[in-house]
Amino acid sequence: MQIKNKLKRYFQHRFLQQVEQLPIEEQEAILKELNIFPWEKLLKEKEISTFNFQSITLQEKAPKSGKNHFGVLILAGGDGSRLNHKEPKALFEILGKTLLERVLEKIDENRETFVLCSTKNIHAIEAFLKTHNLLRKKLHLLCQDDMPLLDLNQQFFLTENGLAKGPCGNADALIKMQPFSHQFEHLIVLPIDNPLADPQDVDFLSHHLFHQNEVTIKAIKSEAEANMGLLVQNDNHLEVVEYSDPYFEQALQSSSFYNTGIYCLQSTFLQRLRPTSFHLVKKQNTYKPEGFIFDHFAKANKIGLQIDEKSRCFCPLKEPKDIDAILAHLYHV
Repeated sequence: MQIKNKLKRYFQHRFLQQVEQLPIEEQEAILKELNIFPWEKLLKEKEISTFNFQSITLQEKAPKSGKNHFGVLILAGGDGSRLNHKEPKALFEILGKTLLERVLEKIDENRETFVLCSTKNIHAIEAFLKTHNLLRKKLHLLCQDDMPLLDLNQQFFLTENGLAKGPCGNADALIKMQPFSHQFEHLIVLPIDNPLADPQDVDFLSHHLFHQNEVTIKAIKSEAEANMGLLVQNDNHLEVVEYSDPYFEQALQSSSFYNTGIYCLQSTFLQRLRPTSFHLVKKQNTYKPEGFIFDHFAKANKIGLQIDEKSRCFCPLKEPKDIDAILAHLYHV
C-alpha cells in the first residue's frame, strides 16, 4: 500500500508495527485517515537560516479615526486543562462571567463576529451560546482542523479511539475566513484568554487605518516578558520569534517589543493567503503540530506595530496563578 511505503520513508516503523497488530478493517481505517493529512511537513525540522536582526522602525502615532467596517475574530480553540477546568477555556468564569461573554459584550451585534473553536469544544460553545441567548445573526462559529500528534520520538501513535490527533493551531483560521472576507474591510483578531483585549480599541484601529497597513500588530515594550513572542525586524521585514525558538536569545539583542496576539488585517490581505507549513511544538508528552497566524504575515506588503501599555491591553489567563492579576485589572476598571 502506498501510504505504508510513505510512512517507512519517514521512519514511522514503530507506528506501523502497532497498526499492523490491529484487525484489517481498523488498519485500513487508520491508514485511510492518515492519508488525508499533509503530515510530511510535520517530520521536517524548521530550517534556521542566517538572520539579520535590526532595530524596529516605529510608525508615528495616528489621529483617532475608526469609521471603516471592522469584523472580529475571537481565537477560542483552547481547552481549560491548565486551569483545572473541564470545559473549554472560553467558558471559564471570572466574577460570574465567562471569558466568551466578556468579549462578546464589547462587540456590537451588527458587527460580523467569528469564533474559532476546536473539534473538541465547538459543541459545548455552541450549546452555551444557545442556552444564554447569545447567538446572533452575525455571529459565526468556525472550527480548527485536527492533525496527527507525534510522541516524543516523533512517531505517530494510537489511542483507544484510533489515531491520536489534536487541533492544528490558528493559522488556518485566516484561510477559513476567506469566504467571509467580503463582509468587512478589516478584521480584528484577538485571543479569548486575554480579558483586556478590546475589539473596539480606537487607538489601535486608527493606527491601522492611518498608516494603511495590511497587518497591524499590537505590541508592548518591556525589558523581559516570560512566554511571549518577540517582534523583530529581519532583513527589513517584521517577524515574530517565539520564546521556544532556538534563536530567541539572539533576537533579544535587537528588540524589546513583544507580541500580544492582537492583530488588525485588511480583508484584501486575507483573500490572497494560502495554507502555511506547521511547527512541531513540544508539549509534556507529545509533539503537537501547529500553524501560527503570524506565519502568514510574511506575505504582507505593509506591516506595522502599535505600541501600548501592558496594563491597558495584556493580562492573559494561562494558569490559576494568573487569576489574581486579572481580578486586579477588572476591579481597577
